[in-house]
Formats: sequence, C-alpha cells, structure tokens
Amino acid sequence: RIAKIKDPFVRGLAEQMAEKKFDRKARALTAEPYEPVKDLAERLRTSQYSKFENPTGIFFEEGEDVLLVMGDPKGEKLNLVIHNFGRD
Repeated sequence: RIAKIKDPFVRGLAEQMAEKKFDRKARALTAEPYEPVKDLAERLRTSQYSKFENPTGIFFEEGEDVLLVMGDPKGEKLNLVIHNFGRD
C-alpha cells in the first residue's frame, strides 16, 4: 500500500514508519486543544489575552514540508493558524 502513495514526502514518511526508522520522540507532539480565548475570558471574567499565548510550539522554516496528523475531532471545530513571526 505504501508504494501507491503519490506524494513523495508522505510516502517517505510512511516507509520510515513501516521500517521503524521514524524518530517519534524528535518529530511527534501530542497536544491537547486549548479553550477558545473568548470563551476562557468570559468564564474567568477577564480580558482576552493574545491569541499567540500557549501555542503548540510547532515551528518550521519557509519551504519545509510539514505534515500534521490528528485523531477524530469528535464534532469540535478545527482551526489551523500559521503566523509569520519573521521580519518580512
């Protein structure tokens, strides 16, 4: 089945996993979802803080291949925010 994967990056990743050569400790992160800032501020009766506080810490450079994999969202709304903190 791996040979049928068209994307070379994903195929290579699958091959590494199948051959037990994928370093999960260096490349995998288990993250729990954060409560939406608006909901948290209302619940705590505080002002909203920066949307950049408590991020997952995923960092990559322009041009790098990134693959995010997650489990069943169980009906929750998902958002992926990518922000360029560079000077450009």
